[in-house]
This record gives sequence, structure tokens and C-alpha cells, in this order.
Amino acid sequence: MTVTPTDRVGLSFRRSLPSYTREASPQKRIARLLVKRLLRVCPEWRFNCAFEFGCGTGNLTLPLAQELELGRLFLNDLVADVAHDLPVRPTQFIAGPVETVPWPATPDLIASASALQWVEDPAALIHRLAELLQPKGWMAISTFGPDQFKELVALGSDAGAPGYMTDADLSVAMAETLDVRDSGMLTCRLWFDDPRDVLRHLRETGVNGRAKGGWTRRDLERFCSDYVERFAIDGRVPLTYQPVWAIATRA
Repeated sequence: MTVTPTDRVGLSFRRSLPSYTREASPQKRIARLLVKRLLRVCPEWRFNCAFEFGCGTGNLTLPLAQELELGRLFLNDLVADVAHDLPVRPTQFIAGPVETVPWPATPDLIASASALQWVEDPAALIHRLAELLQPKGWMAISTFGPDQFKELVALGSDAGAPGYMTDADLSVAMAETLDVRDSGMLTCRLWFDDPRDVLRHLRETGVNGRAKGGWTRRDLERFCSDYVERFAIDGRVPLTYQPVWAIATRA
């Protein structure tokens, strides 16, 4: 049986479920930022049908439900197991890759945080979703930019997501059908005492699912040595996050 990159990503996130909520503090902050930006530009607070893809453990679902009045709520994630512990009960949970699962017919809100980067062709997905959105509906998406985990890339890692985009890329994808009202990109860093802690963080958030092959002890020692030599500051090492977002409406 052939194991696809999507299969590996799903398995990695499934394994990380016990630790994801605790460890994924950047993703939680990004989700709340996306809702905050949506509230600044969107005059609506009632939505008849909301569709969130890549919902994970509910980092975006919860603030959406807290800040907005949602009628029907459709949640999607690659990992079916997340449905058991979501903080908000959906009208329907749809398990599987967002590109191939059935979508709700009439969403007036489409949202996603920290998931689009796992799609092989994110612009094509945005185009399809934009066509689905109802008139006067809203789309709020966050993903990650090309400097995401740049330390790992510099050291030759192959574990990165396939669909990193700048805020300009995301806005252009939306602008073919929608009116973009807000977009942006930030760069921030998490700090760790040791490169092994970086690897633990990646494993416990499941974001290393596309990595190929195992490491020997020598590989690990070389990685840690190179990481410290190239990036350590005052005895600690960074890991870069680059959240990107865009919010748009359909006329």
C-alpha cells in the first residue's frame, strides 16, 4: 500500500493529538488574531452557515463561536479523531482532505487557521471556495509564509508544508472573486534551550509529518551542533513562525 504525503501528515497530527493543544500556542494566538482582524472589517456578526476547514482541536472554532452568532456550523479536518474533543459541537463534522470532501452548499462564512499550507495547490482551493461563498459572505484565512521554520530549511529539512504563501499571494488568490478587506504577515520566533526541544515541539504539534526517513544518532548530533552554531543567541535557539492572513467578502 502506497503511503502518500497526505497520509503521513494525517498520521503525524493524529499522533500529536494528546499534546497538540498544550504545545500549539503559536497556532492558538494566530487563530485569535484572525478573529480579531475579521471583527475589525466585517459588519456582520450573524452567519447562517459557517464552514471551517482544517479545524484541528478547535483553536479557531472556539473564538469564532464566542464572538459570532453561527447558525449551522460545518467543521472539516483531515484527522477524524479530532471530532471527539472539539470545544464546539458542529452541525456536521466532515473528515478527510478538504480538497476532496463534500462541502456545505450555502456557506456565508468560510474560515481556516494554520491549515491551508498543507494543501498542494492552495490558490486553486481558494478559487473554488470563493465560488462557493454566498453573496455578502465572508472568507477569513490564515496560513504561513515562506520564512516559516526557516532555520530548519537552512539545515536541509524536508519536513515543511507544500503550500506556503505570502499575504500578497493569498490576497491575489482571493481577489479573483472576492473583495479583500484586510491582509498581513508577521514574523515571530519561539525560543528553546536546545535543538532537541525544537524537534520535540515539532513532533508534539504534528507539523513534521512530511519528513522522510529516520535519523541516526550521528544525524541528530550533527543537526544539534549545526543548529547551535548557526542560530544560537545567548545560549538559546529560535524557531521562526510567519503567520499570514487575508479576509475578504463577496459582493
